Amino acid sequence: MEIGIIGLPQAGKKTLFNLLTSQGLASDSSPGPVKSHDPHIGISQVYDQRLYKLAEMYKPKKVVPAVIKYILLPGLSKNSEENRKTFKSISSVDAVCHIVRGFRDETIFHIDGTIDPVRDIEYAENELLLNDLIFTESHLERLEKEIKRKHETKTVKELELIKRIQEYLNNETSLRLVTFTEEEKKMINAYPYLTRKNILIALNADENDITDNSSLTQIQQRFSNKGMHCAQVSCKIEMELAQIEDEEERSAFLRELGIKYSALEKITQLSYKALDRLSFFTVGKDEVRAWTVRENTTASQAGGVVHSDIERGFIRAEHMRVEDLLELGSEAKMKEAGKLSLHGKNYIVRDGDILHFRFNV
Repeated sequence: MEIGIIGLPQAGKKTLFNLLTSQGLASDSSPGPVKSHDPHIGISQVYDQRLYKLAEMYKPKKVVPAVIKYILLPGLSKNSEENRKTFKSISSVDAVCHIVRGFRDETIFHIDGTIDPVRDIEYAENELLLNDLIFTESHLERLEKEIKRKHETKTVKELELIKRIQEYLNNETSLRLVTFTEEEKKMINAYPYLTRKNILIALNADENDITDNSSLTQIQQRFSNKGMHCAQVSCKIEMELAQIEDEEERSAFLRELGIKYSALEKITQLSYKALDRLSFFTVGKDEVRAWTVRENTTASQAGGVVHSDIERGFIRAEHMRVEDLLELGSEAKMKEAGKLSLHGKNYIVRDGDILHFRFNV
C-alpha cells in the first residue's frame, strides 16, 4: 500500500511522517528554509498485536510485519499552480492522508491566521477537484480533436464518459463517490484523477484535547459521507511516546492519558479500512509473517501473494483463526477442539486467518 501525506504548512506533516516511518526529517515548525520540494518516501511497519502474540507462541527465527509506504509531499499553499505540481507526485498512490491542524500554539503560525479544521479540509478537497477538472478539460479537447480525425466507437464512448466526469466535477462531486462500470474503470484507471482516491483525515489535536472528540465528531459528520476516514491524534504526545522504549511503560503512558491506540495504530487501521485491505498470517518455527490482501481475496490468490507457485499449484489451505489459537495456546489443542479446518481455492480469506498452504508444482 502507498499513501501520500498532504497538509497545509505547520499542520504536522513531517512530524506524522517521522512517527509513521521512524525517519528524522526536521519538523514543520523547524526554523530555516525548506531544502527540497521533492517528496520523501518512508516505510512503516504495520503494528499488529496479533502478530507479536503469535511470535511469542512460536518463537520463530524471524518476525515479518506487513508494511505501508508513505510519501510525504511539500506543504499545500494558497497557490493552485504550486499545488498541482505537488499533486503530480501522488497520482499513483492508493490513498491520501491529509493531516489537519487542530492544536493551538501562538508561536506557530497558521497560513489563514486561525484554527479551523473543517475549512482546511474543504480547501484541500477543492484543490483536488480543481486538479481533476483541469485535467478533464484538457483531455476533452484532445478527444474531440481525435474524433474529428478518426471517428472510432471506443473514443466516442470515452468522450461521453469524460463529459460525464466533467459534470460531476463542476458540481463539486468527488469521483470517489461515483459508481463506474468495469469498462469505465478500465478507461480511466491510468488517468491522474485524485478525487477517486479515498482520503484519510488525521486531526492533529492539542495535547490537552486528546480525549475530547467534539472536533473529530464534527469532522466525521461533515465528511464521512464523502469517502473520508477520520481519526484524531496528537503528534506532540506521540513524539513523547516515541522516546519510550519499554513497552510496559509505553502502555502505562497511553492509559494515563486515556489513549487507546497510538497514531501509528490509528492511521494503519484507517488505511486498511479505506483501501478495503485485511491481514492474514503464516506461522512456523522459521517465520511468523503478516500478509496484506484485498477484501474478497480467495485462498489461492492469497497463496499467490506468498509465492506465485502456490497459486499455480494450489491444493488446499489449512486454516485457523488467530483469536482461537491465541486462546487455546497450541495447534494440538486447536485440533482437539475441532478448530483446524481445510479449505479449497475459492475460500474467501478473512482478517485474522492463519493459513498453511499445500501445493504441488
